[in-house]
Amino acid sequence: MLISNKLVIHLLISVGFAILFFIPDILFKLFHHEYFIFHVKLYKEFLAFIVLNFVLLSINSFKIKYLFYILFMIFSFSELIHYSFFHSLIMPYEVPLVFSQADEMLDTLGGVWTHVLLPVFIILGMLVVIYFLLHNVGKWTLKGGKVSLISMIVILCLGSVVATQRSTPYVFLPKAQSTSIKNMYTVLSWSIAKEIPKILGKKNKLPHFKPYSIQDNKIKKPQTIVVIMGESLGAKYMSLYGFGKNTTPKLNKRKDSLSYTWGYSAGINTDVAVPTFFAAKREPQNNMVFLKGDTNLFTMAKNAGYKTHYITTQRLTVMGGFLGGSVDVLHSKSYFAQKGEIYDDVLVEYLKNIDVSKKNFIVLHQRNSHSPYDKYTPKEYDSFKFDKHNFKSYMQGSYYNSVLYTDTLIDNMMHILDKQKQSAVLFFTSDHGEMLGNKDEEGRFGHLFLGYADAKVPMITYTNKSAAYLKEPLNLEGVISHYQFVKKIVTMLGKDIINDNENGEFYINGVDISGSQGYITYKKRGKL
Repeated sequence: MLISNKLVIHLLISVGFAILFFIPDILFKLFHHEYFIFHVKLYKEFLAFIVLNFVLLSINSFKIKYLFYILFMIFSFSELIHYSFFHSLIMPYEVPLVFSQADEMLDTLGGVWTHVLLPVFIILGMLVVIYFLLHNVGKWTLKGGKVSLISMIVILCLGSVVATQRSTPYVFLPKAQSTSIKNMYTVLSWSIAKEIPKILGKKNKLPHFKPYSIQDNKIKKPQTIVVIMGESLGAKYMSLYGFGKNTTPKLNKRKDSLSYTWGYSAGINTDVAVPTFFAAKREPQNNMVFLKGDTNLFTMAKNAGYKTHYITTQRLTVMGGFLGGSVDVLHSKSYFAQKGEIYDDVLVEYLKNIDVSKKNFIVLHQRNSHSPYDKYTPKEYDSFKFDKHNFKSYMQGSYYNSVLYTDTLIDNMMHILDKQKQSAVLFFTSDHGEMLGNKDEEGRFGHLFLGYADAKVPMITYTNKSAAYLKEPLNLEGVISHYQFVKKIVTMLGKDIINDNENGEFYINGVDISGSQGYITYKKRGKL
């Protein structure tokens, strides 16, 4: 009976300590409102923390227990102090920078200690509270001996063991709706398993890149800037670019008022291409661009006086760690799912309700054209018939319908800007292309193959009548890469990026954002 009572008490104490693991993030959010998003799925982390504390509290030695709690508070502290300065969560590729670019990181952080005092006070306070509580709950907790200690070591190592079996870091990326302790644990797990061994195994450091600089230009900035990021949309399957099926009838009618071209995406998957695009990063291995964040489009727009919006029908995982503190309005898939919305029409509706009397920088990130294509395409766009039992017919027909849907979405957005009296410009591209099993794609479907076929994306700029004066700087002649296209957006923000690393070459990155999984270097486009 005594054992069962003590078990219940031990469990209740574990619940209390699990709550403590959320306190640093809650306190930090009081001062950084954009940090940490409360989400119903946090209950999973809470349950995991209960189990973790149940094992940890059963370790016999007070000193060892406290050392583990210090470790977890260091996890939290690392995320909070990083966010205090960089306004972004720590990404897996940043951990190896401690080995390769420590001098540059220290230089970046130097002289700003007054801006990172909040995490110091929070974590020191937490350590005092935990120390006091541990001293007073010891007599009420179970004793697990060496078994508990070994179990804790296994738990800490488990993440890295799992990471060795994964080819991409997707599930190990930090999430805005997760706690700092959990985010740091997953990031370290991936880095210990994948990134650090690569750095230690190299005789030489990573390539050194000259820092980007930013200078003002004399552009009269438009009132509204809209950036539409498509999903899996290949330029070769748009009739605007000569495709044999009429998949973009509305853009075809507008083509005389557009500046459009096609080029290669920054990466072959969303997790690489989209953050690279919005950071204006050219070189795959140049991770200091993310760390510094001064070329982040949201940050630049905010500094230029724009209200910033990131509206996506995708999960926040894609960009959550890269948004920093520069997004005023943020809606993701979970927001629209609560309202029962699954199609990208919600992006059009959002744009329709923008207060155009203010300067706005609006990013609308689509889900349409991601497989399964028919899932994200309303039935009224089933113009291209297909046999669902024939894989190639199904993939191609449903994909063409998704392109047709996107054509309408973009046209509707242009109509909204046409009605606006204030100057407005629109940019459209896609994160990467898509392969549909054709001969020039070597029979492949989807993307993730490091090649040119799944990196061919559309690039379009459009101005309403009040922004006609911007048509010349928005001309896309000679643009063949995401990087060049992004620089056009930066120009509209009244800035120009000066990158002394440029030598006429551009890159298509592989599935790892730090370039460790290979990349393609090119100087000109091939055939569409």
